[in-house]
Amino acid sequence: MDPSQGHEFLPAWEGHPVWQRTEALQAAVERGQAGQDFKSNLEDLLKSLVPDQAEELLMLGQEGRGAFALMLVPASGSLLFVGDSLSGTITALAKVGFELTVCDHDPARLEFARQRDAAWSPGQVHHVQVAPGGPFPFAPKSFEVVVAELGPAGEAPLWGAHASILHGLARDSFVWVTDNALGYKRALGRRGKFAYQTPWSMLRRLLHPSPGEGTRAAQRRELAGSFGTSACLALYPHRLESSHVVHLDQALPRLTVGPKERRNRLKLLANKVGAFPWLAPSFAWIARREPRPTAPRLQRILDELSERLQAPRLLPEHLIASRGNVAVVQTTRTQGHGGWTLHVPLCRHKSRLVVRHFDWLQRLRTEHPNVPVPEPLYAGTCQGLYLSVEERLPGHHAPQLSDGSLAQQRMLRDVARSLPQLAHGPRRILDADELERLLGDRIRRVLRLCGRSDTARRIQRMWDQAHEALLGHTYQPVVYHADLRPKHVQVDHEGSLQGFMDWGACEAHFLPYVDLLHLVAHRRSESARLQWERWQTGGLEAWEAEVLAEYRQTMQLDPQVAQALESLYPVLVAGMAERNWEFSRPYWVHKVFGL
Repeated sequence: MDPSQGHEFLPAWEGHPVWQRTEALQAAVERGQAGQDFKSNLEDLLKSLVPDQAEELLMLGQEGRGAFALMLVPASGSLLFVGDSLSGTITALAKVGFELTVCDHDPARLEFARQRDAAWSPGQVHHVQVAPGGPFPFAPKSFEVVVAELGPAGEAPLWGAHASILHGLARDSFVWVTDNALGYKRALGRRGKFAYQTPWSMLRRLLHPSPGEGTRAAQRRELAGSFGTSACLALYPHRLESSHVVHLDQALPRLTVGPKERRNRLKLLANKVGAFPWLAPSFAWIARREPRPTAPRLQRILDELSERLQAPRLLPEHLIASRGNVAVVQTTRTQGHGGWTLHVPLCRHKSRLVVRHFDWLQRLRTEHPNVPVPEPLYAGTCQGLYLSVEERLPGHHAPQLSDGSLAQQRMLRDVARSLPQLAHGPRRILDADELERLLGDRIRRVLRLCGRSDTARRIQRMWDQAHEALLGHTYQPVVYHADLRPKHVQVDHEGSLQGFMDWGACEAHFLPYVDLLHLVAHRRSESARLQWERWQTGGLEAWEAEVLAEYRQTMQLDPQVAQALESLYPVLVAGMAERNWEFSRPYWVHKVFGL
C-alpha cells in the first residue's frame, strides 16, 4: 500500500516466476533414488537453480507457513494435504501431530517431497499422485482434516475445480489457503519483495478470479454450503511470506502494530475503519462440520499452562510465524498485567534450538543475573506439543526504533554496557591451539559449504591474515549470543534495554566484540555488507564509533584483535549460520557480503 516501505511498487499486477519442474529437480530426484542423503541433495539442488528459483524454493519450503495449524481444533489424526508437495506446511502439520496423505499431480516434486518427508517426518507422510482432472481415490469423510493450499504463484494443484469434492473428504475440518482478489499486495516469492494491486487489477480479478481466489464474502458463501461454521484468518503480509496469523472474525490473535507501523497513516486508517479483513492479501479459512464449543488447540494449550503454572487465564494476542520456523505466541492476561511468550517449533531441527534457548535462559538468570533476559517458566509437552514458555518482556523489539534516533542510540549504548556482563573466567592467550579450538572448525565448514572457489580463496586469505593478527594476544571469554540482531533486543519507547531474546544459537565460550558487531551490522536497513564496509573504512557515525570504543575499553580488547575480528566478521557470521541451519543456503556468503 505504501511503496516507501522498501517493497516493489508495480502499477499493474505482475506475478513472479513460477518455480516449475526443471531438469535440476529431476536430477535431484535421481540423486536421492541413488542413495544421496536429503540434506546434501537439497543443497546441490539449490546450487543448480538460478537465484530467484532457489529463493522461491526456500520460501515455499519454510515450515513457518504452517503456523495456522495451532488454530485447528483437532490436535492429531488423519490429514489430507492437497497442493504443492514441496510446501513446508506439510512438515509443520506432521510436527504438530498429524498423519498426512499428500496429493500432487507433479511426479518429480512429489518424489522429491517423499525423500524430504522420509528424512524430516519419518513414518508420518504418505504420497499419492493424482491426475490434474482427478478423481481422488478416497471415500467420503476419509480424513479428520483436509488442507487445500494454493501453490507458489496461484497454482491450484488438483483442487481448483474440485473444492466441493474435497469438502466431502473431511470428517471435521477443512482448511482453505487462498488469495484475496481484493488483497492490496502479494509476495513475489523473493524475500521482502511485494507487488501492489491497482484498482484496475482488483476489478479484473473480481470479474475473472483464478481458481481458489475470490473475496472474503464469496469464499465464506462457498464454504457455508458444506460446513456449519467457518473462521477466517489472514496470513499477513501474504501466504508466501507469512509472519502473522490474524483472526478476522474475532479480536485475537491480532496484528502487531509497533511504533514504525504507526507512521503509516493509511495503514492505521484502514485498520481503524475495519478495512483490513476485506483487503488482507490472503486467507486461511478453517471450516468445521459442526459448530462445537471446543476451543482451538492454541487456546487449550494456554488454558492447560495457566492451570499448571497457577496463573490467570491467558489469551493469544499475537501468533507469529517466525522466519526461524517457530510459532511464537505472545499472550495477554484476562486479569492483571503482563503475559507470556511461547515458542512452538514447527520442525524437528528447531526443537533442538528451542531447548537450547530455554536452557540458556535458566543459566543466564543464575550465572549472569545482571544480563536482562526473560524469566523461563516452563519447557516440556503440553497438549501433545513440545514448547517453551517464558515471561513476556514489556516494550517492543528494536527494529521499531527509527534509524539514528536518540532512542536507537540509547538502545545500542545500553546493549554495549550490558554485554560485558557475559564475561566469565580468566583471560586467555590466543595461541595456535586456542585459535583452532575457537575458529578452526567453523572456518573449515564455511570453506566447504560456500559453494564458490573464488569465495573460498577470499575466505582463506581473510583467515590467514586474521590468524596472524590474533596470534599471541589475550582475550576475555564471553557467553556468545551468536545471533544478536535488533529483533532479538527488547526496548521501551525511549530505547532503554528491557532484555535479550532468542538464545537458541548461544555458545558458552567465545570471543568478545562479535555480538556487538553483529548488532551494529543489522541496526540499519542497509545490507550487512555495507555496514561491514563502513566500519572497515571508518565510515561509522561518531556515536556508533564511541559505543564500539567504549566496549573495547571495558573488555581490554587490543586494537589489533578488534581489527582482526572486524575483518573476519562475514566468516564468523557464516560460521554461526552453518552451525545452526538444517541445511546450507547456496552461495550465501557471496550473496550477502560479495566475497
